[in-house]
Amino acid sequence: GADGLPFAGATVRFEAPSAGPGAYFEGGKRAAESVTDEFGLAVSPPLTANSAPGRYVVKAQTGGAAPIGFALSNRGGLGPD
Repeated sequence: GADGLPFAGATVRFEAPSAGPGAYFEGGKRAAESVTDEFGLAVSPPLTANSAPGRYVVKAQTGGAAPIGFALSNRGGLGPD
């Protein structure tokens, strides 16, 4: 929360790039949501890499907070696409 303490029940949106190297969430979606637990932690739903090789960032954001990024990379020719 705003006081620096963990906040349960906050929705966190995870978003992968819309083009180029990236990944998909369930159902081929580029975005998915998760809810924080009693410790204020949210876990991204599983991702499946696409077939485009290279580096990319999956962003996570909740409320009006600035997004944070998770740097990932794909090897070429391994994912569905």
